[in-house]
Amino acid sequence: MQAINDPQTLRARIAAIRNLSIEAEGQDKKILMCGVVPFGYEERMDEEIARLKDSQTKDPLTLTELMTFNTWYQMHPEKVAGEMKQSSSIMFPVSVKGNLFDVEKMFSFLDDEVDDLTLLELEAEAALAILILNKK
Repeated sequence: MQAINDPQTLRARIAAIRNLSIEAEGQDKKILMCGVVPFGYEERMDEEIARLKDSQTKDPLTLTELMTFNTWYQMHPEKVAGEMKQSSSIMFPVSVKGNLFDVEKMFSFLDDEVDDLTLLELEAEAALAILILNKK
């Protein structure tokens, strides 16, 4: 999955999913509503996004837009611990297939953001947070 950070493209993606879900049926409709493009819809989705992109605003996305059709994960695929795949489940039409390496890779951003904290300091911060939560 490739990251898309352009607000126009993301808004066009939301509109394209809405448009395609009108004609889709059954499992394909459920998969679209989860923000994943079902097998066989990729070309139509790309065409619909290209058609709609120029009519979208360049303003930053609202919280509602970020939460619609998995848009936040489309912007940040590195936050998914594995790969989102279409499944045959009626209740869970999209699943994430991954392993321990994928989870560790997803949390590797901590190495960049937490420069000065050692593992012991992180454990102390976690213990303090647990104590505070237990007191409430």
